[in-house]
Amino acid sequence: MPSASHVVEPAPEATVHRCAPLKVLVVRMSSFGDIVHTIPAITILRRYFPDAVIDWLVQARYDRLVSIVRGLRRVWTLPGSALSRHASIQKTLRAEQYTWAIDFQGLLKSGVWTWRSRAASRLGFHRSDLGEPIAGVFYNRRPTVHALERARIHVIEKNALILTGMGLDAEAVRQALRDLADPVERVGLLTVSPEATERPRVWLRTQGLRTGSFWVFQSGAAQAAKQWPLEACRQVVLDVYEQTRRPVVILGGPQEVERTQALWEAVRPVDARMAPPLDWKELTVFLRAAAVILGPDTGVLHLADFLGTPVVMGMAHAPAYRNGPFFTRAASQAVEIGTRPARMSGVHVSALRDALVRALLSMPGHGS
Repeated sequence: MPSASHVVEPAPEATVHRCAPLKVLVVRMSSFGDIVHTIPAITILRRYFPDAVIDWLVQARYDRLVSIVRGLRRVWTLPGSALSRHASIQKTLRAEQYTWAIDFQGLLKSGVWTWRSRAASRLGFHRSDLGEPIAGVFYNRRPTVHALERARIHVIEKNALILTGMGLDAEAVRQALRDLADPVERVGLLTVSPEATERPRVWLRTQGLRTGSFWVFQSGAAQAAKQWPLEACRQVVLDVYEQTRRPVVILGGPQEVERTQALWEAVRPVDARMAPPLDWKELTVFLRAAAVILGPDTGVLHLADFLGTPVVMGMAHAPAYRNGPFFTRAASQAVEIGTRPARMSGVHVSALRDALVRALLSMPGHGS
């Protein structure tokens, strides 16, 4: 373990460019939504350092998601708890001789891997902005701005502003984020082959669903604490269908098949379908085709927001200003449902229903 690192000032941008080509290791190990929140920062990094080699270290569960991010040379997959394999990856990382390692996660485990890379410059957030302040001992550079958590900014902006530690101007970083306002441009940041687009499109055609004609209910969540009661889910679906007559596709992850099936059976005779199994690339195509996505604060809704599809997000454990919709804020809504979603009240159900109905009725094609 290192002693507290000496922190040096961010390098002037001109100095960083003279050191090009850079080799950068991105450390963001999990989870789904947090990885999506990091993609804009990688895009800004590529914009200002177009010749940089950029690799990403991620846990095995999310390596295929990271692999569709455009502009990466390599994705390093960190296995579970196999220490022998960890030692092998550490040795290989050090052999790469990275000039920069950037910890976007701010936890002890990510700080350790930032240090293990032996990158010349190890960039992490200031202590007040870290999820686990002890991670700070592993860095030797900080962004020029801090107290980002107290500033009540979105985590996407926070992630982007860490790049000021490489000499970028804070306003230039914010402008680069504003330049990502076009959803078509954001979709272009992901590599989705024509083959990956075909299967979800065929499924939609066979179901008689046109782009924008249906909404999606992300019925589950990876964290049990974010799960909504089945009866609350049922009531939302029934009420929304009664008011809009829009078909719904119920979506769930591989571990949520039984829950998705149970909800689908509970909402008959609503015009409802169960989504087929989808990989990461196919999921992007499917989400772009939907009119609106409803669900908890989960990776699926964050990805939909990134792709430009409006969301109605039930916020339980994170404030909306930090983790709510970012790119689609004008068309989306975050609904505070309390910190115990398992005990959602009728007031919360009504708020989610009303927000979704407003979104659907405001869109072209209603009633077609």
